[in-house]
Amino acid sequence: MGATPQADTADHHYVPKFYLKGFTDNHKKLWVYEKGTNAPRESKPKKEGHRPNYYVFTEGGRPNDSAEDMLKKVESIVSSTVRKLANPEFEMNEDERASLYAFSALTFVRVPRLSGVHRQAGG
Repeated sequence: MGATPQADTADHHYVPKFYLKGFTDNHKKLWVYEKGTNAPRESKPKKEGHRPNYYVFTEGGRPNDSAEDMLKKVESIVSSTVRKLANPEFEMNEDERASLYAFSALTFVRVPRLSGVHRQAGG
């Protein structure tokens, strides 16, 4: 048997970088609190919320990262709406609202499963 072709390693963010940037300070630093620690640590959005080749799957014996490409498109559509949400005078139109709903649902299901956490039907 031959080896399965490997994709070039890429950091695929399950928490979008544009979203993380919204939590940075004036110096573009992101402060991250780790479970079980007492103090935050300094970081950057590009260093958080990702895993190598998280969205790559094998199709026809070759690596396929089309899921990552689709997510980038969705994020580019909704990122301007998310940035506008801080403005109290901003009024969303129906397209922006639909994009935000889709993004919110997609964000909820795209994160890695936490070890030791199991969801059961009915609660």
